[in-house]
Amino acid sequence: MVFGFLSSTNAAIGHELVHKREWYNKMLGMFSYSKFFYSHFGVEHCEGHHKDMGTPSDPATARYNETLYRFLCREVF
Repeated sequence: MVFGFLSSTNAAIGHELVHKREWYNKMLGMFSYSKFFYSHFGVEHCEGHHKDMGTPSDPATARYNETLYRFLCREVF
């Protein structure tokens, strides 16, 4: 339970650091995601998701009337 809490806190802080302007904050955010083998999160999130948010080309946005399970399968794979 403690590991899950620390992991989610680490991911939330890393997410916010990736949005900062300073290069060192972005690097710290990417480092926090490297522990999950997801260090490309900063580029993918800011250049992909933020640009395409809410459009059909954004894989992180659920489609209208899409079930949770279908969304998870599409998002993860």
